[in-house]
Amino acid sequence: MTYRLILLSPEKEDFECVFDIDAQATLEDLHYSILKLLEYPQDLFTSFIYSDACFNVQEEITLEEARERQITVASAFEDEERDLLYVFDTLLERCLYVKMVETNNTAIKEALLIRKKGEAPSPQLTNEEIESFLLEESTPFEMNEDAFLEDENFDEDIEYPSFEGDEDFGY
Repeated sequence: MTYRLILLSPEKEDFECVFDIDAQATLEDLHYSILKLLEYPQDLFTSFIYSDACFNVQEEITLEEARERQITVASAFEDEERDLLYVFDTLLERCLYVKMVETNNTAIKEALLIRKKGEAPSPQLTNEEIESFLLEESTPFEMNEDAFLEDENFDEDIEYPSFEGDEDFGY
């Protein structure tokens, strides 16, 4: 069985990459297929993340864990309630959404590119791009500050201790 997957980028809206991969391929195989299809270097520190529809992290799977656990593409997509993210820049939490489009009964040995549109996000940013990226509103994993402040358990009147004037902290 073959899974047709699509890669989408939250930072490059015009980018999409559609490809087929064998259902019994592992997440490690998927990792190397993504690197090859997007022409990314092989030495990236990456991980997969299962999240809910609001991008709340449910489980992170490092490449090492993927090797050890031998998680297949089929098992990665068996729960329709969760999404799969491919984090290719763990420092800045830059990722690609990995969505299953369809399945079919053909068999293939390696990932097969079906369609690629737009430019994939650069795997490594320049200093200027990093600064610009950090000034953007949020990444998929950042906490919604407004929701935190609207939390009924949050008490604005509490005075929290300050480190101002404490010589150990250099203020």
